Formats: sequence, structure tokens, C-alpha cells
Amino acid sequence: MSQLFFDFYDSQNIDNFRSDDFIKLPENFDAFNFLDNFFKQNNFQKNPTKSLIIKGESGSGKTHLLNIYAQKYQANFISEEQIKTENPLRIFCENEFYIIDNFCQIEDEEKLLQYINCATESKSFLILSFNKNKIFELQDLQSRIKNIASCQINQASLDSLKQIFVNILSRKQIDLSNQIINFIFTNASPTYSSLNQIIKKIDFFCRENDKKFNLNIAREILKI
Repeated sequence: MSQLFFDFYDSQNIDNFRSDDFIKLPENFDAFNFLDNFFKQNNFQKNPTKSLIIKGESGSGKTHLLNIYAQKYQANFISEEQIKTENPLRIFCENEFYIIDNFCQIEDEEKLLQYINCATESKSFLILSFNKNKIFELQDLQSRIKNIASCQINQASLDSLKQIFVNILSRKQIDLSNQIINFIFTNASPTYSSLNQIIKKIDFFCRENDKKFNLNIAREILKI
């Protein structure tokens, strides 16, 4: 197997992408199973799904899920820097798995098309992650993207968001009362990205202050 690349992430983040910390929810169940079946393939020519797109809002768990499978199956993350500087023919190996995370954020569409084509020519499995639907200006790239199978992590229900919220805070050893949690979810936008921003603010407060997190601080964080 080739070396495992985690160029997008620091070592602290990699340690956080553990299988035990990933919560299986109705919203990510299909994506989880799709990826599970995709990574069980072992012969490029004998399997119908050579490439896969995983979609989901920023913060929905795409990167966490991909890291779980990358570590389990020794898949290779390809960084933006590699795409800018390296010849893809020197990266891809037959019957190995490669991941380009945050695919839509890479601006060089010619390079992106080159990497997709080289993965196919090298008989390599390729996964791309998308945090939004995007129309590419390069028609050949747009055409290739349309022909790639996709799975999606859907927007979470309020109950699912609460599970994620409590789970992340618990891993950070932050314990909030049910009153504060309910207050936050009554007044915050019910999206993954909004949830992540709130968690960052709570975490920052708890690390920088000795006083206990209370309802007034929650109001301040939410600017109510």
C-alpha cells in the first residue's frame, strides 16, 4: 500500500476522527452503508463503482466518516498542495483507494479533471467529498462529475443535532444542563454549520474562563 496522506489535517484532528466517536444517525445511515460497500471492493475492473461522491453540509461528518474508512482500509488522502504540485501519474496505484476532501474548494478545474482521469487510467478507486452542489465551468469536468455515483448525508433532525451536540461536548469534557441545551436549540439555527460554530464558542469560553457556563453566557454567545 502507498503511504497514508493526511495533509489537510493536523495530528490532533486525526486523533479525533475515531470510529467510536462517530454517531450513526438516520441522516447518515445510507452514506455509511454506501461507503462500507465501496471500500469492500478489491478489484477495479470487476467492480461497477469506480468513483464515488459523498455530499453533505459543512460539519455533517463527511471528513470524520472518510477518516474512519481511510484508517481502516489504508486509503490515501490527496491534499490540495499535492494537486497543485504533483504529477497524478506518480500518485495513483492500481486497486488502491484515494480521497480528495473538500473537492469544490479547489479552484484549478483542469487539475481536478486530470486527477479524475488519471485515477481511472491507473485503475484506482476515487472518492470526492462535496459540501455543496457546484456547477463547474469546465464542461468536461462537469460531465465527469455528473456520471459519478453519489451518496449524501442529509440535514439532521433536531433530535439528531442534539445527539451530536451532546456527544461532542462530552468528548471535550463539557457538561451543560438540559436547560441550557434546550435554550440553545430553541434559539439557534438547526444546521450542522451553526452547531459547529456554537460548539467552538462554548469550548473557547470553557478553556479560557474559570467561571461556569450559564444561561447568560449562552445568551451572549447566541447574541440574544
